[in-house]
Amino acid sequence: MIMTGKRHLRKEIKPYLILLLILFIALIAVIIGPLSSNDGAKRYQKGNCTIFYPKNSAFGKEKAVEYCADKKDVTYDYTSIEYGDYLLIKYNDFSYFVNKNGKDIEWNIDKEKVRDYLIYNSKKDNKDFTNTADLYNDEVLNYEVVGFKEENILLYFIDYDYTSAMPLQVLQESMNFGLEKKEYIKPHYISENKKVVCLTFDDGPGLNDEELLAILKKYDAHATFFVVGRNINDNNIELIKESIAQGNEYGSHTYSHARLDKLESDAQLEEIMQPVKTLKEKIDYKVTLFRPPYGIYDQDVLNESGLQLVLWNVDTLDWKNKDSNSVFQEVKSDVYDGAVILMHNIVETNNESLEMILPYLIEEGYQFLTISEYLAISNK
Repeated sequence: MIMTGKRHLRKEIKPYLILLLILFIALIAVIIGPLSSNDGAKRYQKGNCTIFYPKNSAFGKEKAVEYCADKKDVTYDYTSIEYGDYLLIKYNDFSYFVNKNGKDIEWNIDKEKVRDYLIYNSKKDNKDFTNTADLYNDEVLNYEVVGFKEENILLYFIDYDYTSAMPLQVLQESMNFGLEKKEYIKPHYISENKKVVCLTFDDGPGLNDEELLAILKKYDAHATFFVVGRNINDNNIELIKESIAQGNEYGSHTYSHARLDKLESDAQLEEIMQPVKTLKEKIDYKVTLFRPPYGIYDQDVLNESGLQLVLWNVDTLDWKNKDSNSVFQEVKSDVYDGAVILMHNIVETNNESLEMILPYLIEEGYQFLTISEYLAISNK
């Protein structure tokens, strides 16, 4: 009797299970079918989940549907936004990018720009783990992309347990996010609590500028270069562009390093404006600053030029001494908060001088601003 009862129960359960399976499949077909076949939806895999994105929907925000095989559940709380070749999936405060072809994204991010924003954000957040010079060891750039917030991707630096934001715009050159391409300018954090010094270099471009720029970048220092027009040529114009992207700025130091008091007014103006025109024509850079050779100028001509006059108050006498330690001692003895230091990037020993000057001033609580950056905070 007992054995017969078990056989009878098995016969009753089998069609019941089949019926449940049919009902379950029908339910899934109702939920997923229209998305996956009828309207040409695209699918994106995320682990055990599939995200469905309506192929023919309007550009902008719309509902994406996530079906997770392990949860047997469908979630309608996701929002998707199209960015060029990619799709941003948002859920509450969490967001992540998927590739439109369904594959994982291979992030192509310039490591120098990653470094720039790590330095900038860590200073802004008052983190003390980033010795700027040490960050030029590539091993510390151990990070992963962990999210997206307010037009920024979020990079998590594993060794520092720190998350740094980086504008999506910065990636546009190497990855198509459907954004307008813009010239990259290195971000520079200006602290209200640190002293300020302005490094200025006259008479360039010089032959050692590439090394000079590397030293400035190493210490997160910005500088202002007053260039002589006849020294600008096709061999150094790209380096000037790189320098501007690094956060430095350029001003006029006349065309031929002329003594302006020996010239008529028209000739003076032509000397002053020639580097301005050259940089505008070659790289579309707008010059706003002027430093007269020998500090000699005519106020009426200066007014006509429309440029900002920039002199100096700490003279390193590098052109005379041509000794790195002497230059360092001049700066050490004369520097103060708000000082404008005069150097010449055509003096070969000055790169050695900078390797002494910059660490010393950082230790003394200084930050290095361009003239325009300093004027901006002075006028607040």
